[in-house]
Amino acid sequence: MTVKEQVKQLWKLCFNDSDAFIDLYFRMRYSDRINSYTEQDGKVVAAFQRVPYWMKLFNRVLPVAYISGACTHPDYRKRGIMRNLLADAHRLMFSEGVMASILIPANKGLETYYNRSGYVSRLQREVLLLTLDNLQLANVASGLVFRDVSLSDDLPEEVFPFFSRELDACSAVVLHTSEDFKVILADLQLAGGQLWTVYNGESLVGLALCLKERDRLCVKEILCADGETKAALLLFLLHQYEVEQIECVRCATHTVHPFGMIRIVHAEAFLRCYAQYHPEKAFCIKLTDDEISSNCGYYTVSDGVCRRGYRFGQLYRPCSVGELADWLLAGDEPYMNLMLD
Repeated sequence: MTVKEQVKQLWKLCFNDSDAFIDLYFRMRYSDRINSYTEQDGKVVAAFQRVPYWMKLFNRVLPVAYISGACTHPDYRKRGIMRNLLADAHRLMFSEGVMASILIPANKGLETYYNRSGYVSRLQREVLLLTLDNLQLANVASGLVFRDVSLSDDLPEEVFPFFSRELDACSAVVLHTSEDFKVILADLQLAGGQLWTVYNGESLVGLALCLKERDRLCVKEILCADGETKAALLLFLLHQYEVEQIECVRCATHTVHPFGMIRIVHAEAFLRCYAQYHPEKAFCIKLTDDEISSNCGYYTVSDGVCRRGYRFGQLYRPCSVGELADWLLAGDEPYMNLMLD
């Protein structure tokens, strides 16, 4: 049995996903190149995939890896296998030039677990419950045309560029490539969802990924050129699906809603990007990283530059790699959504 087949079997054992979703994932997302796994007793007992993504942060586009499908065989848990596998993966990411590792913990217990490997909850998204009363109070645009896009056919050529452009308008966000978008829509189709678009004349001005769940509509993503178009689209969806509530996922606008976690993998490069983006910041730290020894050392940030190495007479603040991420990303929490979570 191949490693891929063993990982697929392990996934089925550990998660409650449908066979159809698992087949989709291992057809469109999995590859041996991005798979990290541990073998014991002649079989794969722990695995996850390091799915490559790009993150817009500090006015840069940075390479990151998304930890997907992390699981350990029930008979081999509580032996430190996953902790060691994560540490090995972080060192591999460092050698590959990956700036950070990101993931979504399934519960609070796993959030604490990943904290111990240097992850902090600094990736955000917000879920709003909207009703007809909310939307009737909005200034709604008129003259718009709403279209249901077939997920079985080729997409109109303007859809992905619009999706990408609107997502990129966020100051801090996990981005999606055209291949990612194909996987997202394949998952949406599998779940029985729909993609709606909004046109003003010949121009695409909005889209929404929708999934009906009993008496509620889940809008898994909504991207529009302006607030009036968004209000009009939401009002249309409320009537189209004949629901009383819409659960709408979006980037948090005021209060941050932690959703995912991030670990800095390449500390020096990360600090350089931060320093250039925040030239007003100045600090000295002594960084420790229990998993990536190359990150350990003395760093001075001032005047838009990060300098590495001990300087006599400076006072260095002790800092772990987790504390560093928590500190640097306060106020710059990236938006993360549509990760097949």
